[in-house]
Amino acid sequence: GGSTDYEGDFFNHNTQFSVGPFVEAQLTRDLSARAAGGYVRSDFDSTGAVAAPDSVDDFYAELSFNHQLNQYMNHQLALGREAKSGAEAELVTLWYARYRNDWALSRVLTLHTDLFYEKGRERSGVGERLWRVGAGLGATVPLSRKFSVSAGYQLIYKDSDQASRDYLQNLVSLQFRYAF
Repeated sequence: GGSTDYEGDFFNHNTQFSVGPFVEAQLTRDLSARAAGGYVRSDFDSTGAVAAPDSVDDFYAELSFNHQLNQYMNHQLALGREAKSGAEAELVTLWYARYRNDWALSRVLTLHTDLFYEKGRERSGVGERLWRVGAGLGATVPLSRKFSVSAGYQLIYKDSDQASRDYLQNLVSLQFRYAF
């Protein structure tokens, strides 16, 4: 859950609450699975230019698998649905398939590759239906036992049923992580 306050006055500020169970299982020595699902409640203020419902009741679900192929390679597959606040819409609901590889090239360098497909809709004044596909490449270097730095690149294509809402996005990221 959380709260979203938009800077402009087009969208409605909102709060979101989610609750639900999950289960994790070690299926074999090298394969684990996780299932999660639950309820999402979104409450909207009447602060935007476009009318929004007072609240939306929705759900999330995910089934994921993590497979350690050998000491150097791990990969994950996640299939699911999410309902969350969006950057350009009060609420985005997506069905997704996400795949990721982690390649431990050495003790000091892990290479990451990922692919995803998403299909859903943005619930705002427009009511847009969309699909997105993306691929990414990144690397992580541990700087100490608790601190690491990651750099990545992702290419994302979005197709929309609304005019002028398709895009091709190049995303470059730099992350610093500290584990407590």
